[in-house]
Amino acid sequence: RRRKSLLADPTGFEPAILGLPAAADMPGRVLVEALDGIAELPRVPSWESVLGECGMHPADVRVDPEEARAALRQLVDLGYIDPPSEDDERSRRDTVDSNRMQLVQSMLHWRDFAGALEVLAQLEGEVRDSAGAALIRAQCLLGMGQAEAAMALLDAMPSDSREREALARLRAAAALATGRPAVAAEQLQALVAAGAGADVRAMLGHAQAAAGALEDAEASFGVALAAEPEDPEVLGALASVRLRRGDAEGALDAGLRAASLRMNDPRIHLTVGRAFAALGEHAEAVTALTVCVAQAPAWEEAARELEAARRAARA
Repeated sequence: RRRKSLLADPTGFEPAILGLPAAADMPGRVLVEALDGIAELPRVPSWESVLGECGMHPADVRVDPEEARAALRQLVDLGYIDPPSEDDERSRRDTVDSNRMQLVQSMLHWRDFAGALEVLAQLEGEVRDSAGAALIRAQCLLGMGQAEAAMALLDAMPSDSREREALARLRAAAALATGRPAVAAEQLQALVAAGAGADVRAMLGHAQAAAGALEDAEASFGVALAAEPEDPEVLGALASVRLRRGDAEGALDAGLRAASLRMNDPRIHLTVGRAFAALGEHAEAVTALTVCVAQAPAWEEAARELEAARRAARA
């Protein structure tokens, strides 16, 4: 049962079954040893940039918005049509901005924070200076590791903003990222008291864990999991906290559940490997840590843990 939960993420494996290369932006590795006749081909940078059918209109019927706008201006200049009214121009601008904001959301999902900031800079209408856009800018800065810049942007926003709950969450995240977990915990506890949901409880658990309040952190993660029992992020965090508290068996239980739900997270496999090692199951620790290192080959800490587990397994 335990070993089955330690399989690597199958995302990169699926193209290989079809005889196609995996992409560099796909998590996990190609498990060439799992099936006969599977070869690991050189990865392409991204299938997003490979030409071919992808659900979009064919190139010969696509309309570039800027080209269409330039053609419209030319017709106006030639006197063939009247210039767009102010309402028409506002409608065009709002539509383009709406499309850009949808693109930004997609970029946030794929953690392309720099790209999202570039698109935000192209906004033309009222949304450009909105509280929502400012919060997204701060989120991007946090994602890029620029926590101080994110905090400065958040501090400049009025506390009575309509987005005050999202503002408070990001301020807490920025406080945590700048090494102030107690401040983050205080802000998150205020949100919890105001009725915030499981995601804020999980954030509170992270802040409490960072502050060393492990018992409180485990309780917060427990409340979050009562609402979302299959959240791999929270399960992984709970496993880490339990391991820090000396509960290796409890850590292993939570860690294996997390790994079965999110197989491409090397942090989870590291925690599972450490839990196995703490229980004296060194061969199982090697299995978990091998997956971890395969998913994050540049993670020196994981490589050291794997070597230690191998030595213990040979002893």
